Amino acid sequence: MFFIIASAYLIFWGPLFLVTLVNWDWKLEESNQSMAHEVTLHVAFVHSFVNPALFMAFHRGIRESAIEIFCHSWIRCFVRYKCQECCKAREEPQVISAENRTFM
Repeated sequence: MFFIIASAYLIFWGPLFLVTLVNWDWKLEESNQSMAHEVTLHVAFVHSFVNPALFMAFHRGIRESAIEIFCHSWIRCFVRYKCQECCKAREEPQVISAENRTFM
């Protein structure tokens, strides 16, 4: 898994590092007008979405937790499966009356 994550990092960020090293003397305006800089910058930003997807695909604990969060919580709240008390408590607001309050 480490090799896959490290390879993805090099594939997505490597081109931007190379463009930056080759054109190290560019000023900000020159780098903003460069097509190579823009394309490699967007490729590097794609890594922000690919990296979590790789972790979810290859790490069993993260994959199981993601399935638990995304699937089971939706099932419980919208289908009311295994969690009727939880959904019922959300629907009925708790009203605190003056008789139930305790004063010191």
